[in-house]
Amino acid sequence: MFPFSLYFAKIKSMAEISVCIPFYNAHDFIPKIHKMFLDQSDGDFECVFVDDGSNDSSYEACLEIAQNDNRFKIIRHEKNMGIGQGRITALANATSTYVTFMDADDSIDWDTIETIRKNITLAPNADLFIYDYDVMDQKGNIFHVVNKYENLNDHFKSSSNFVSRLWHKVFRKSIFEKFDISFIKNISFAEDLYICINFFLLSSSVVFVPKKYYTYCYNSNSLVRNRNGKTIYENIEVLKNLLLNPLLKNNEAIQDYIKKDAFNCFGMLIYPNIMNEFQRSSPHFIEWLEIDDIFHLDIPAKTSFFCKFYIKQIRRHHFMLAFLLWRCLRFKKNLKFIIKKQSV
Repeated sequence: MFPFSLYFAKIKSMAEISVCIPFYNAHDFIPKIHKMFLDQSDGDFECVFVDDGSNDSSYEACLEIAQNDNRFKIIRHEKNMGIGQGRITALANATSTYVTFMDADDSIDWDTIETIRKNITLAPNADLFIYDYDVMDQKGNIFHVVNKYENLNDHFKSSSNFVSRLWHKVFRKSIFEKFDISFIKNISFAEDLYICINFFLLSSSVVFVPKKYYTYCYNSNSLVRNRNGKTIYENIEVLKNLLLNPLLKNNEAIQDYIKKDAFNCFGMLIYPNIMNEFQRSSPHFIEWLEIDDIFHLDIPAKTSFFCKFYIKQIRRHHFMLAFLLWRCLRFKKNLKFIIKKQSV
């Protein structure tokens, strides 16, 4: 009887929610994360750590936790593979019906697991739960981000912050099998947008919960705030994939949102900035033209007449004239920078 009792107890205690935490060099945050989970009002959870090739003692810290508490798992990448592969590895090792994601430097509330489990009980058929959340700036100030809209379409039409954030959502794990999650294995920027949009398109039931359980800690050094050629390329790849998704044709609000995001991304290639010259020979520049030709990306209404005229010349392949206009834009931008610097 005794061995069988253990077996049935193990089945009964299988968690409904797995919290996936990919990280790189997070040793300073591991004790805080461990304590947050130990302090939970509901201890029925699975926590999946993925060490993405850290060169500090993060792995050893997590290994010690996992050896003493079977609710914790630790998987290690031998080399740094990026956040996309980290999420894939975490999902592959999560065993619960629902999963959520957490960044190592963020925080969850003491009743997070209890809150999620209650909502799953109230809406057992839901594929996606979306919560309010807090943002903590680098001075420690906290800002509440609250859902202002009654339906999904309004979120997309307003470009709501609730669309592309990954960490304040709870996902039914089986939905990940319905789209190509392996696509993000080499993506470390906009992989969250890829996951969220696919869930919005594939979920039969989305529940907005008027409660927060997550605090996002603002980091000025994050990839989101430090764009470069690699992140722009990855953003383009994600947007291209989403624009070509046949399910997008059935949802005008989501399609318009992605087209707007695509225009903003490609705008970083064609407008003067510190990351590019006038790159008409760049593969990304050609991709912009090809995608724009297929999907007719909308120019934002607030765009100046001069910039609209400039974009029009690129679309017509009048590259010599467009280049002259680009030089004017660059001169204008540099002049504004000089005037601003002198006024300080």
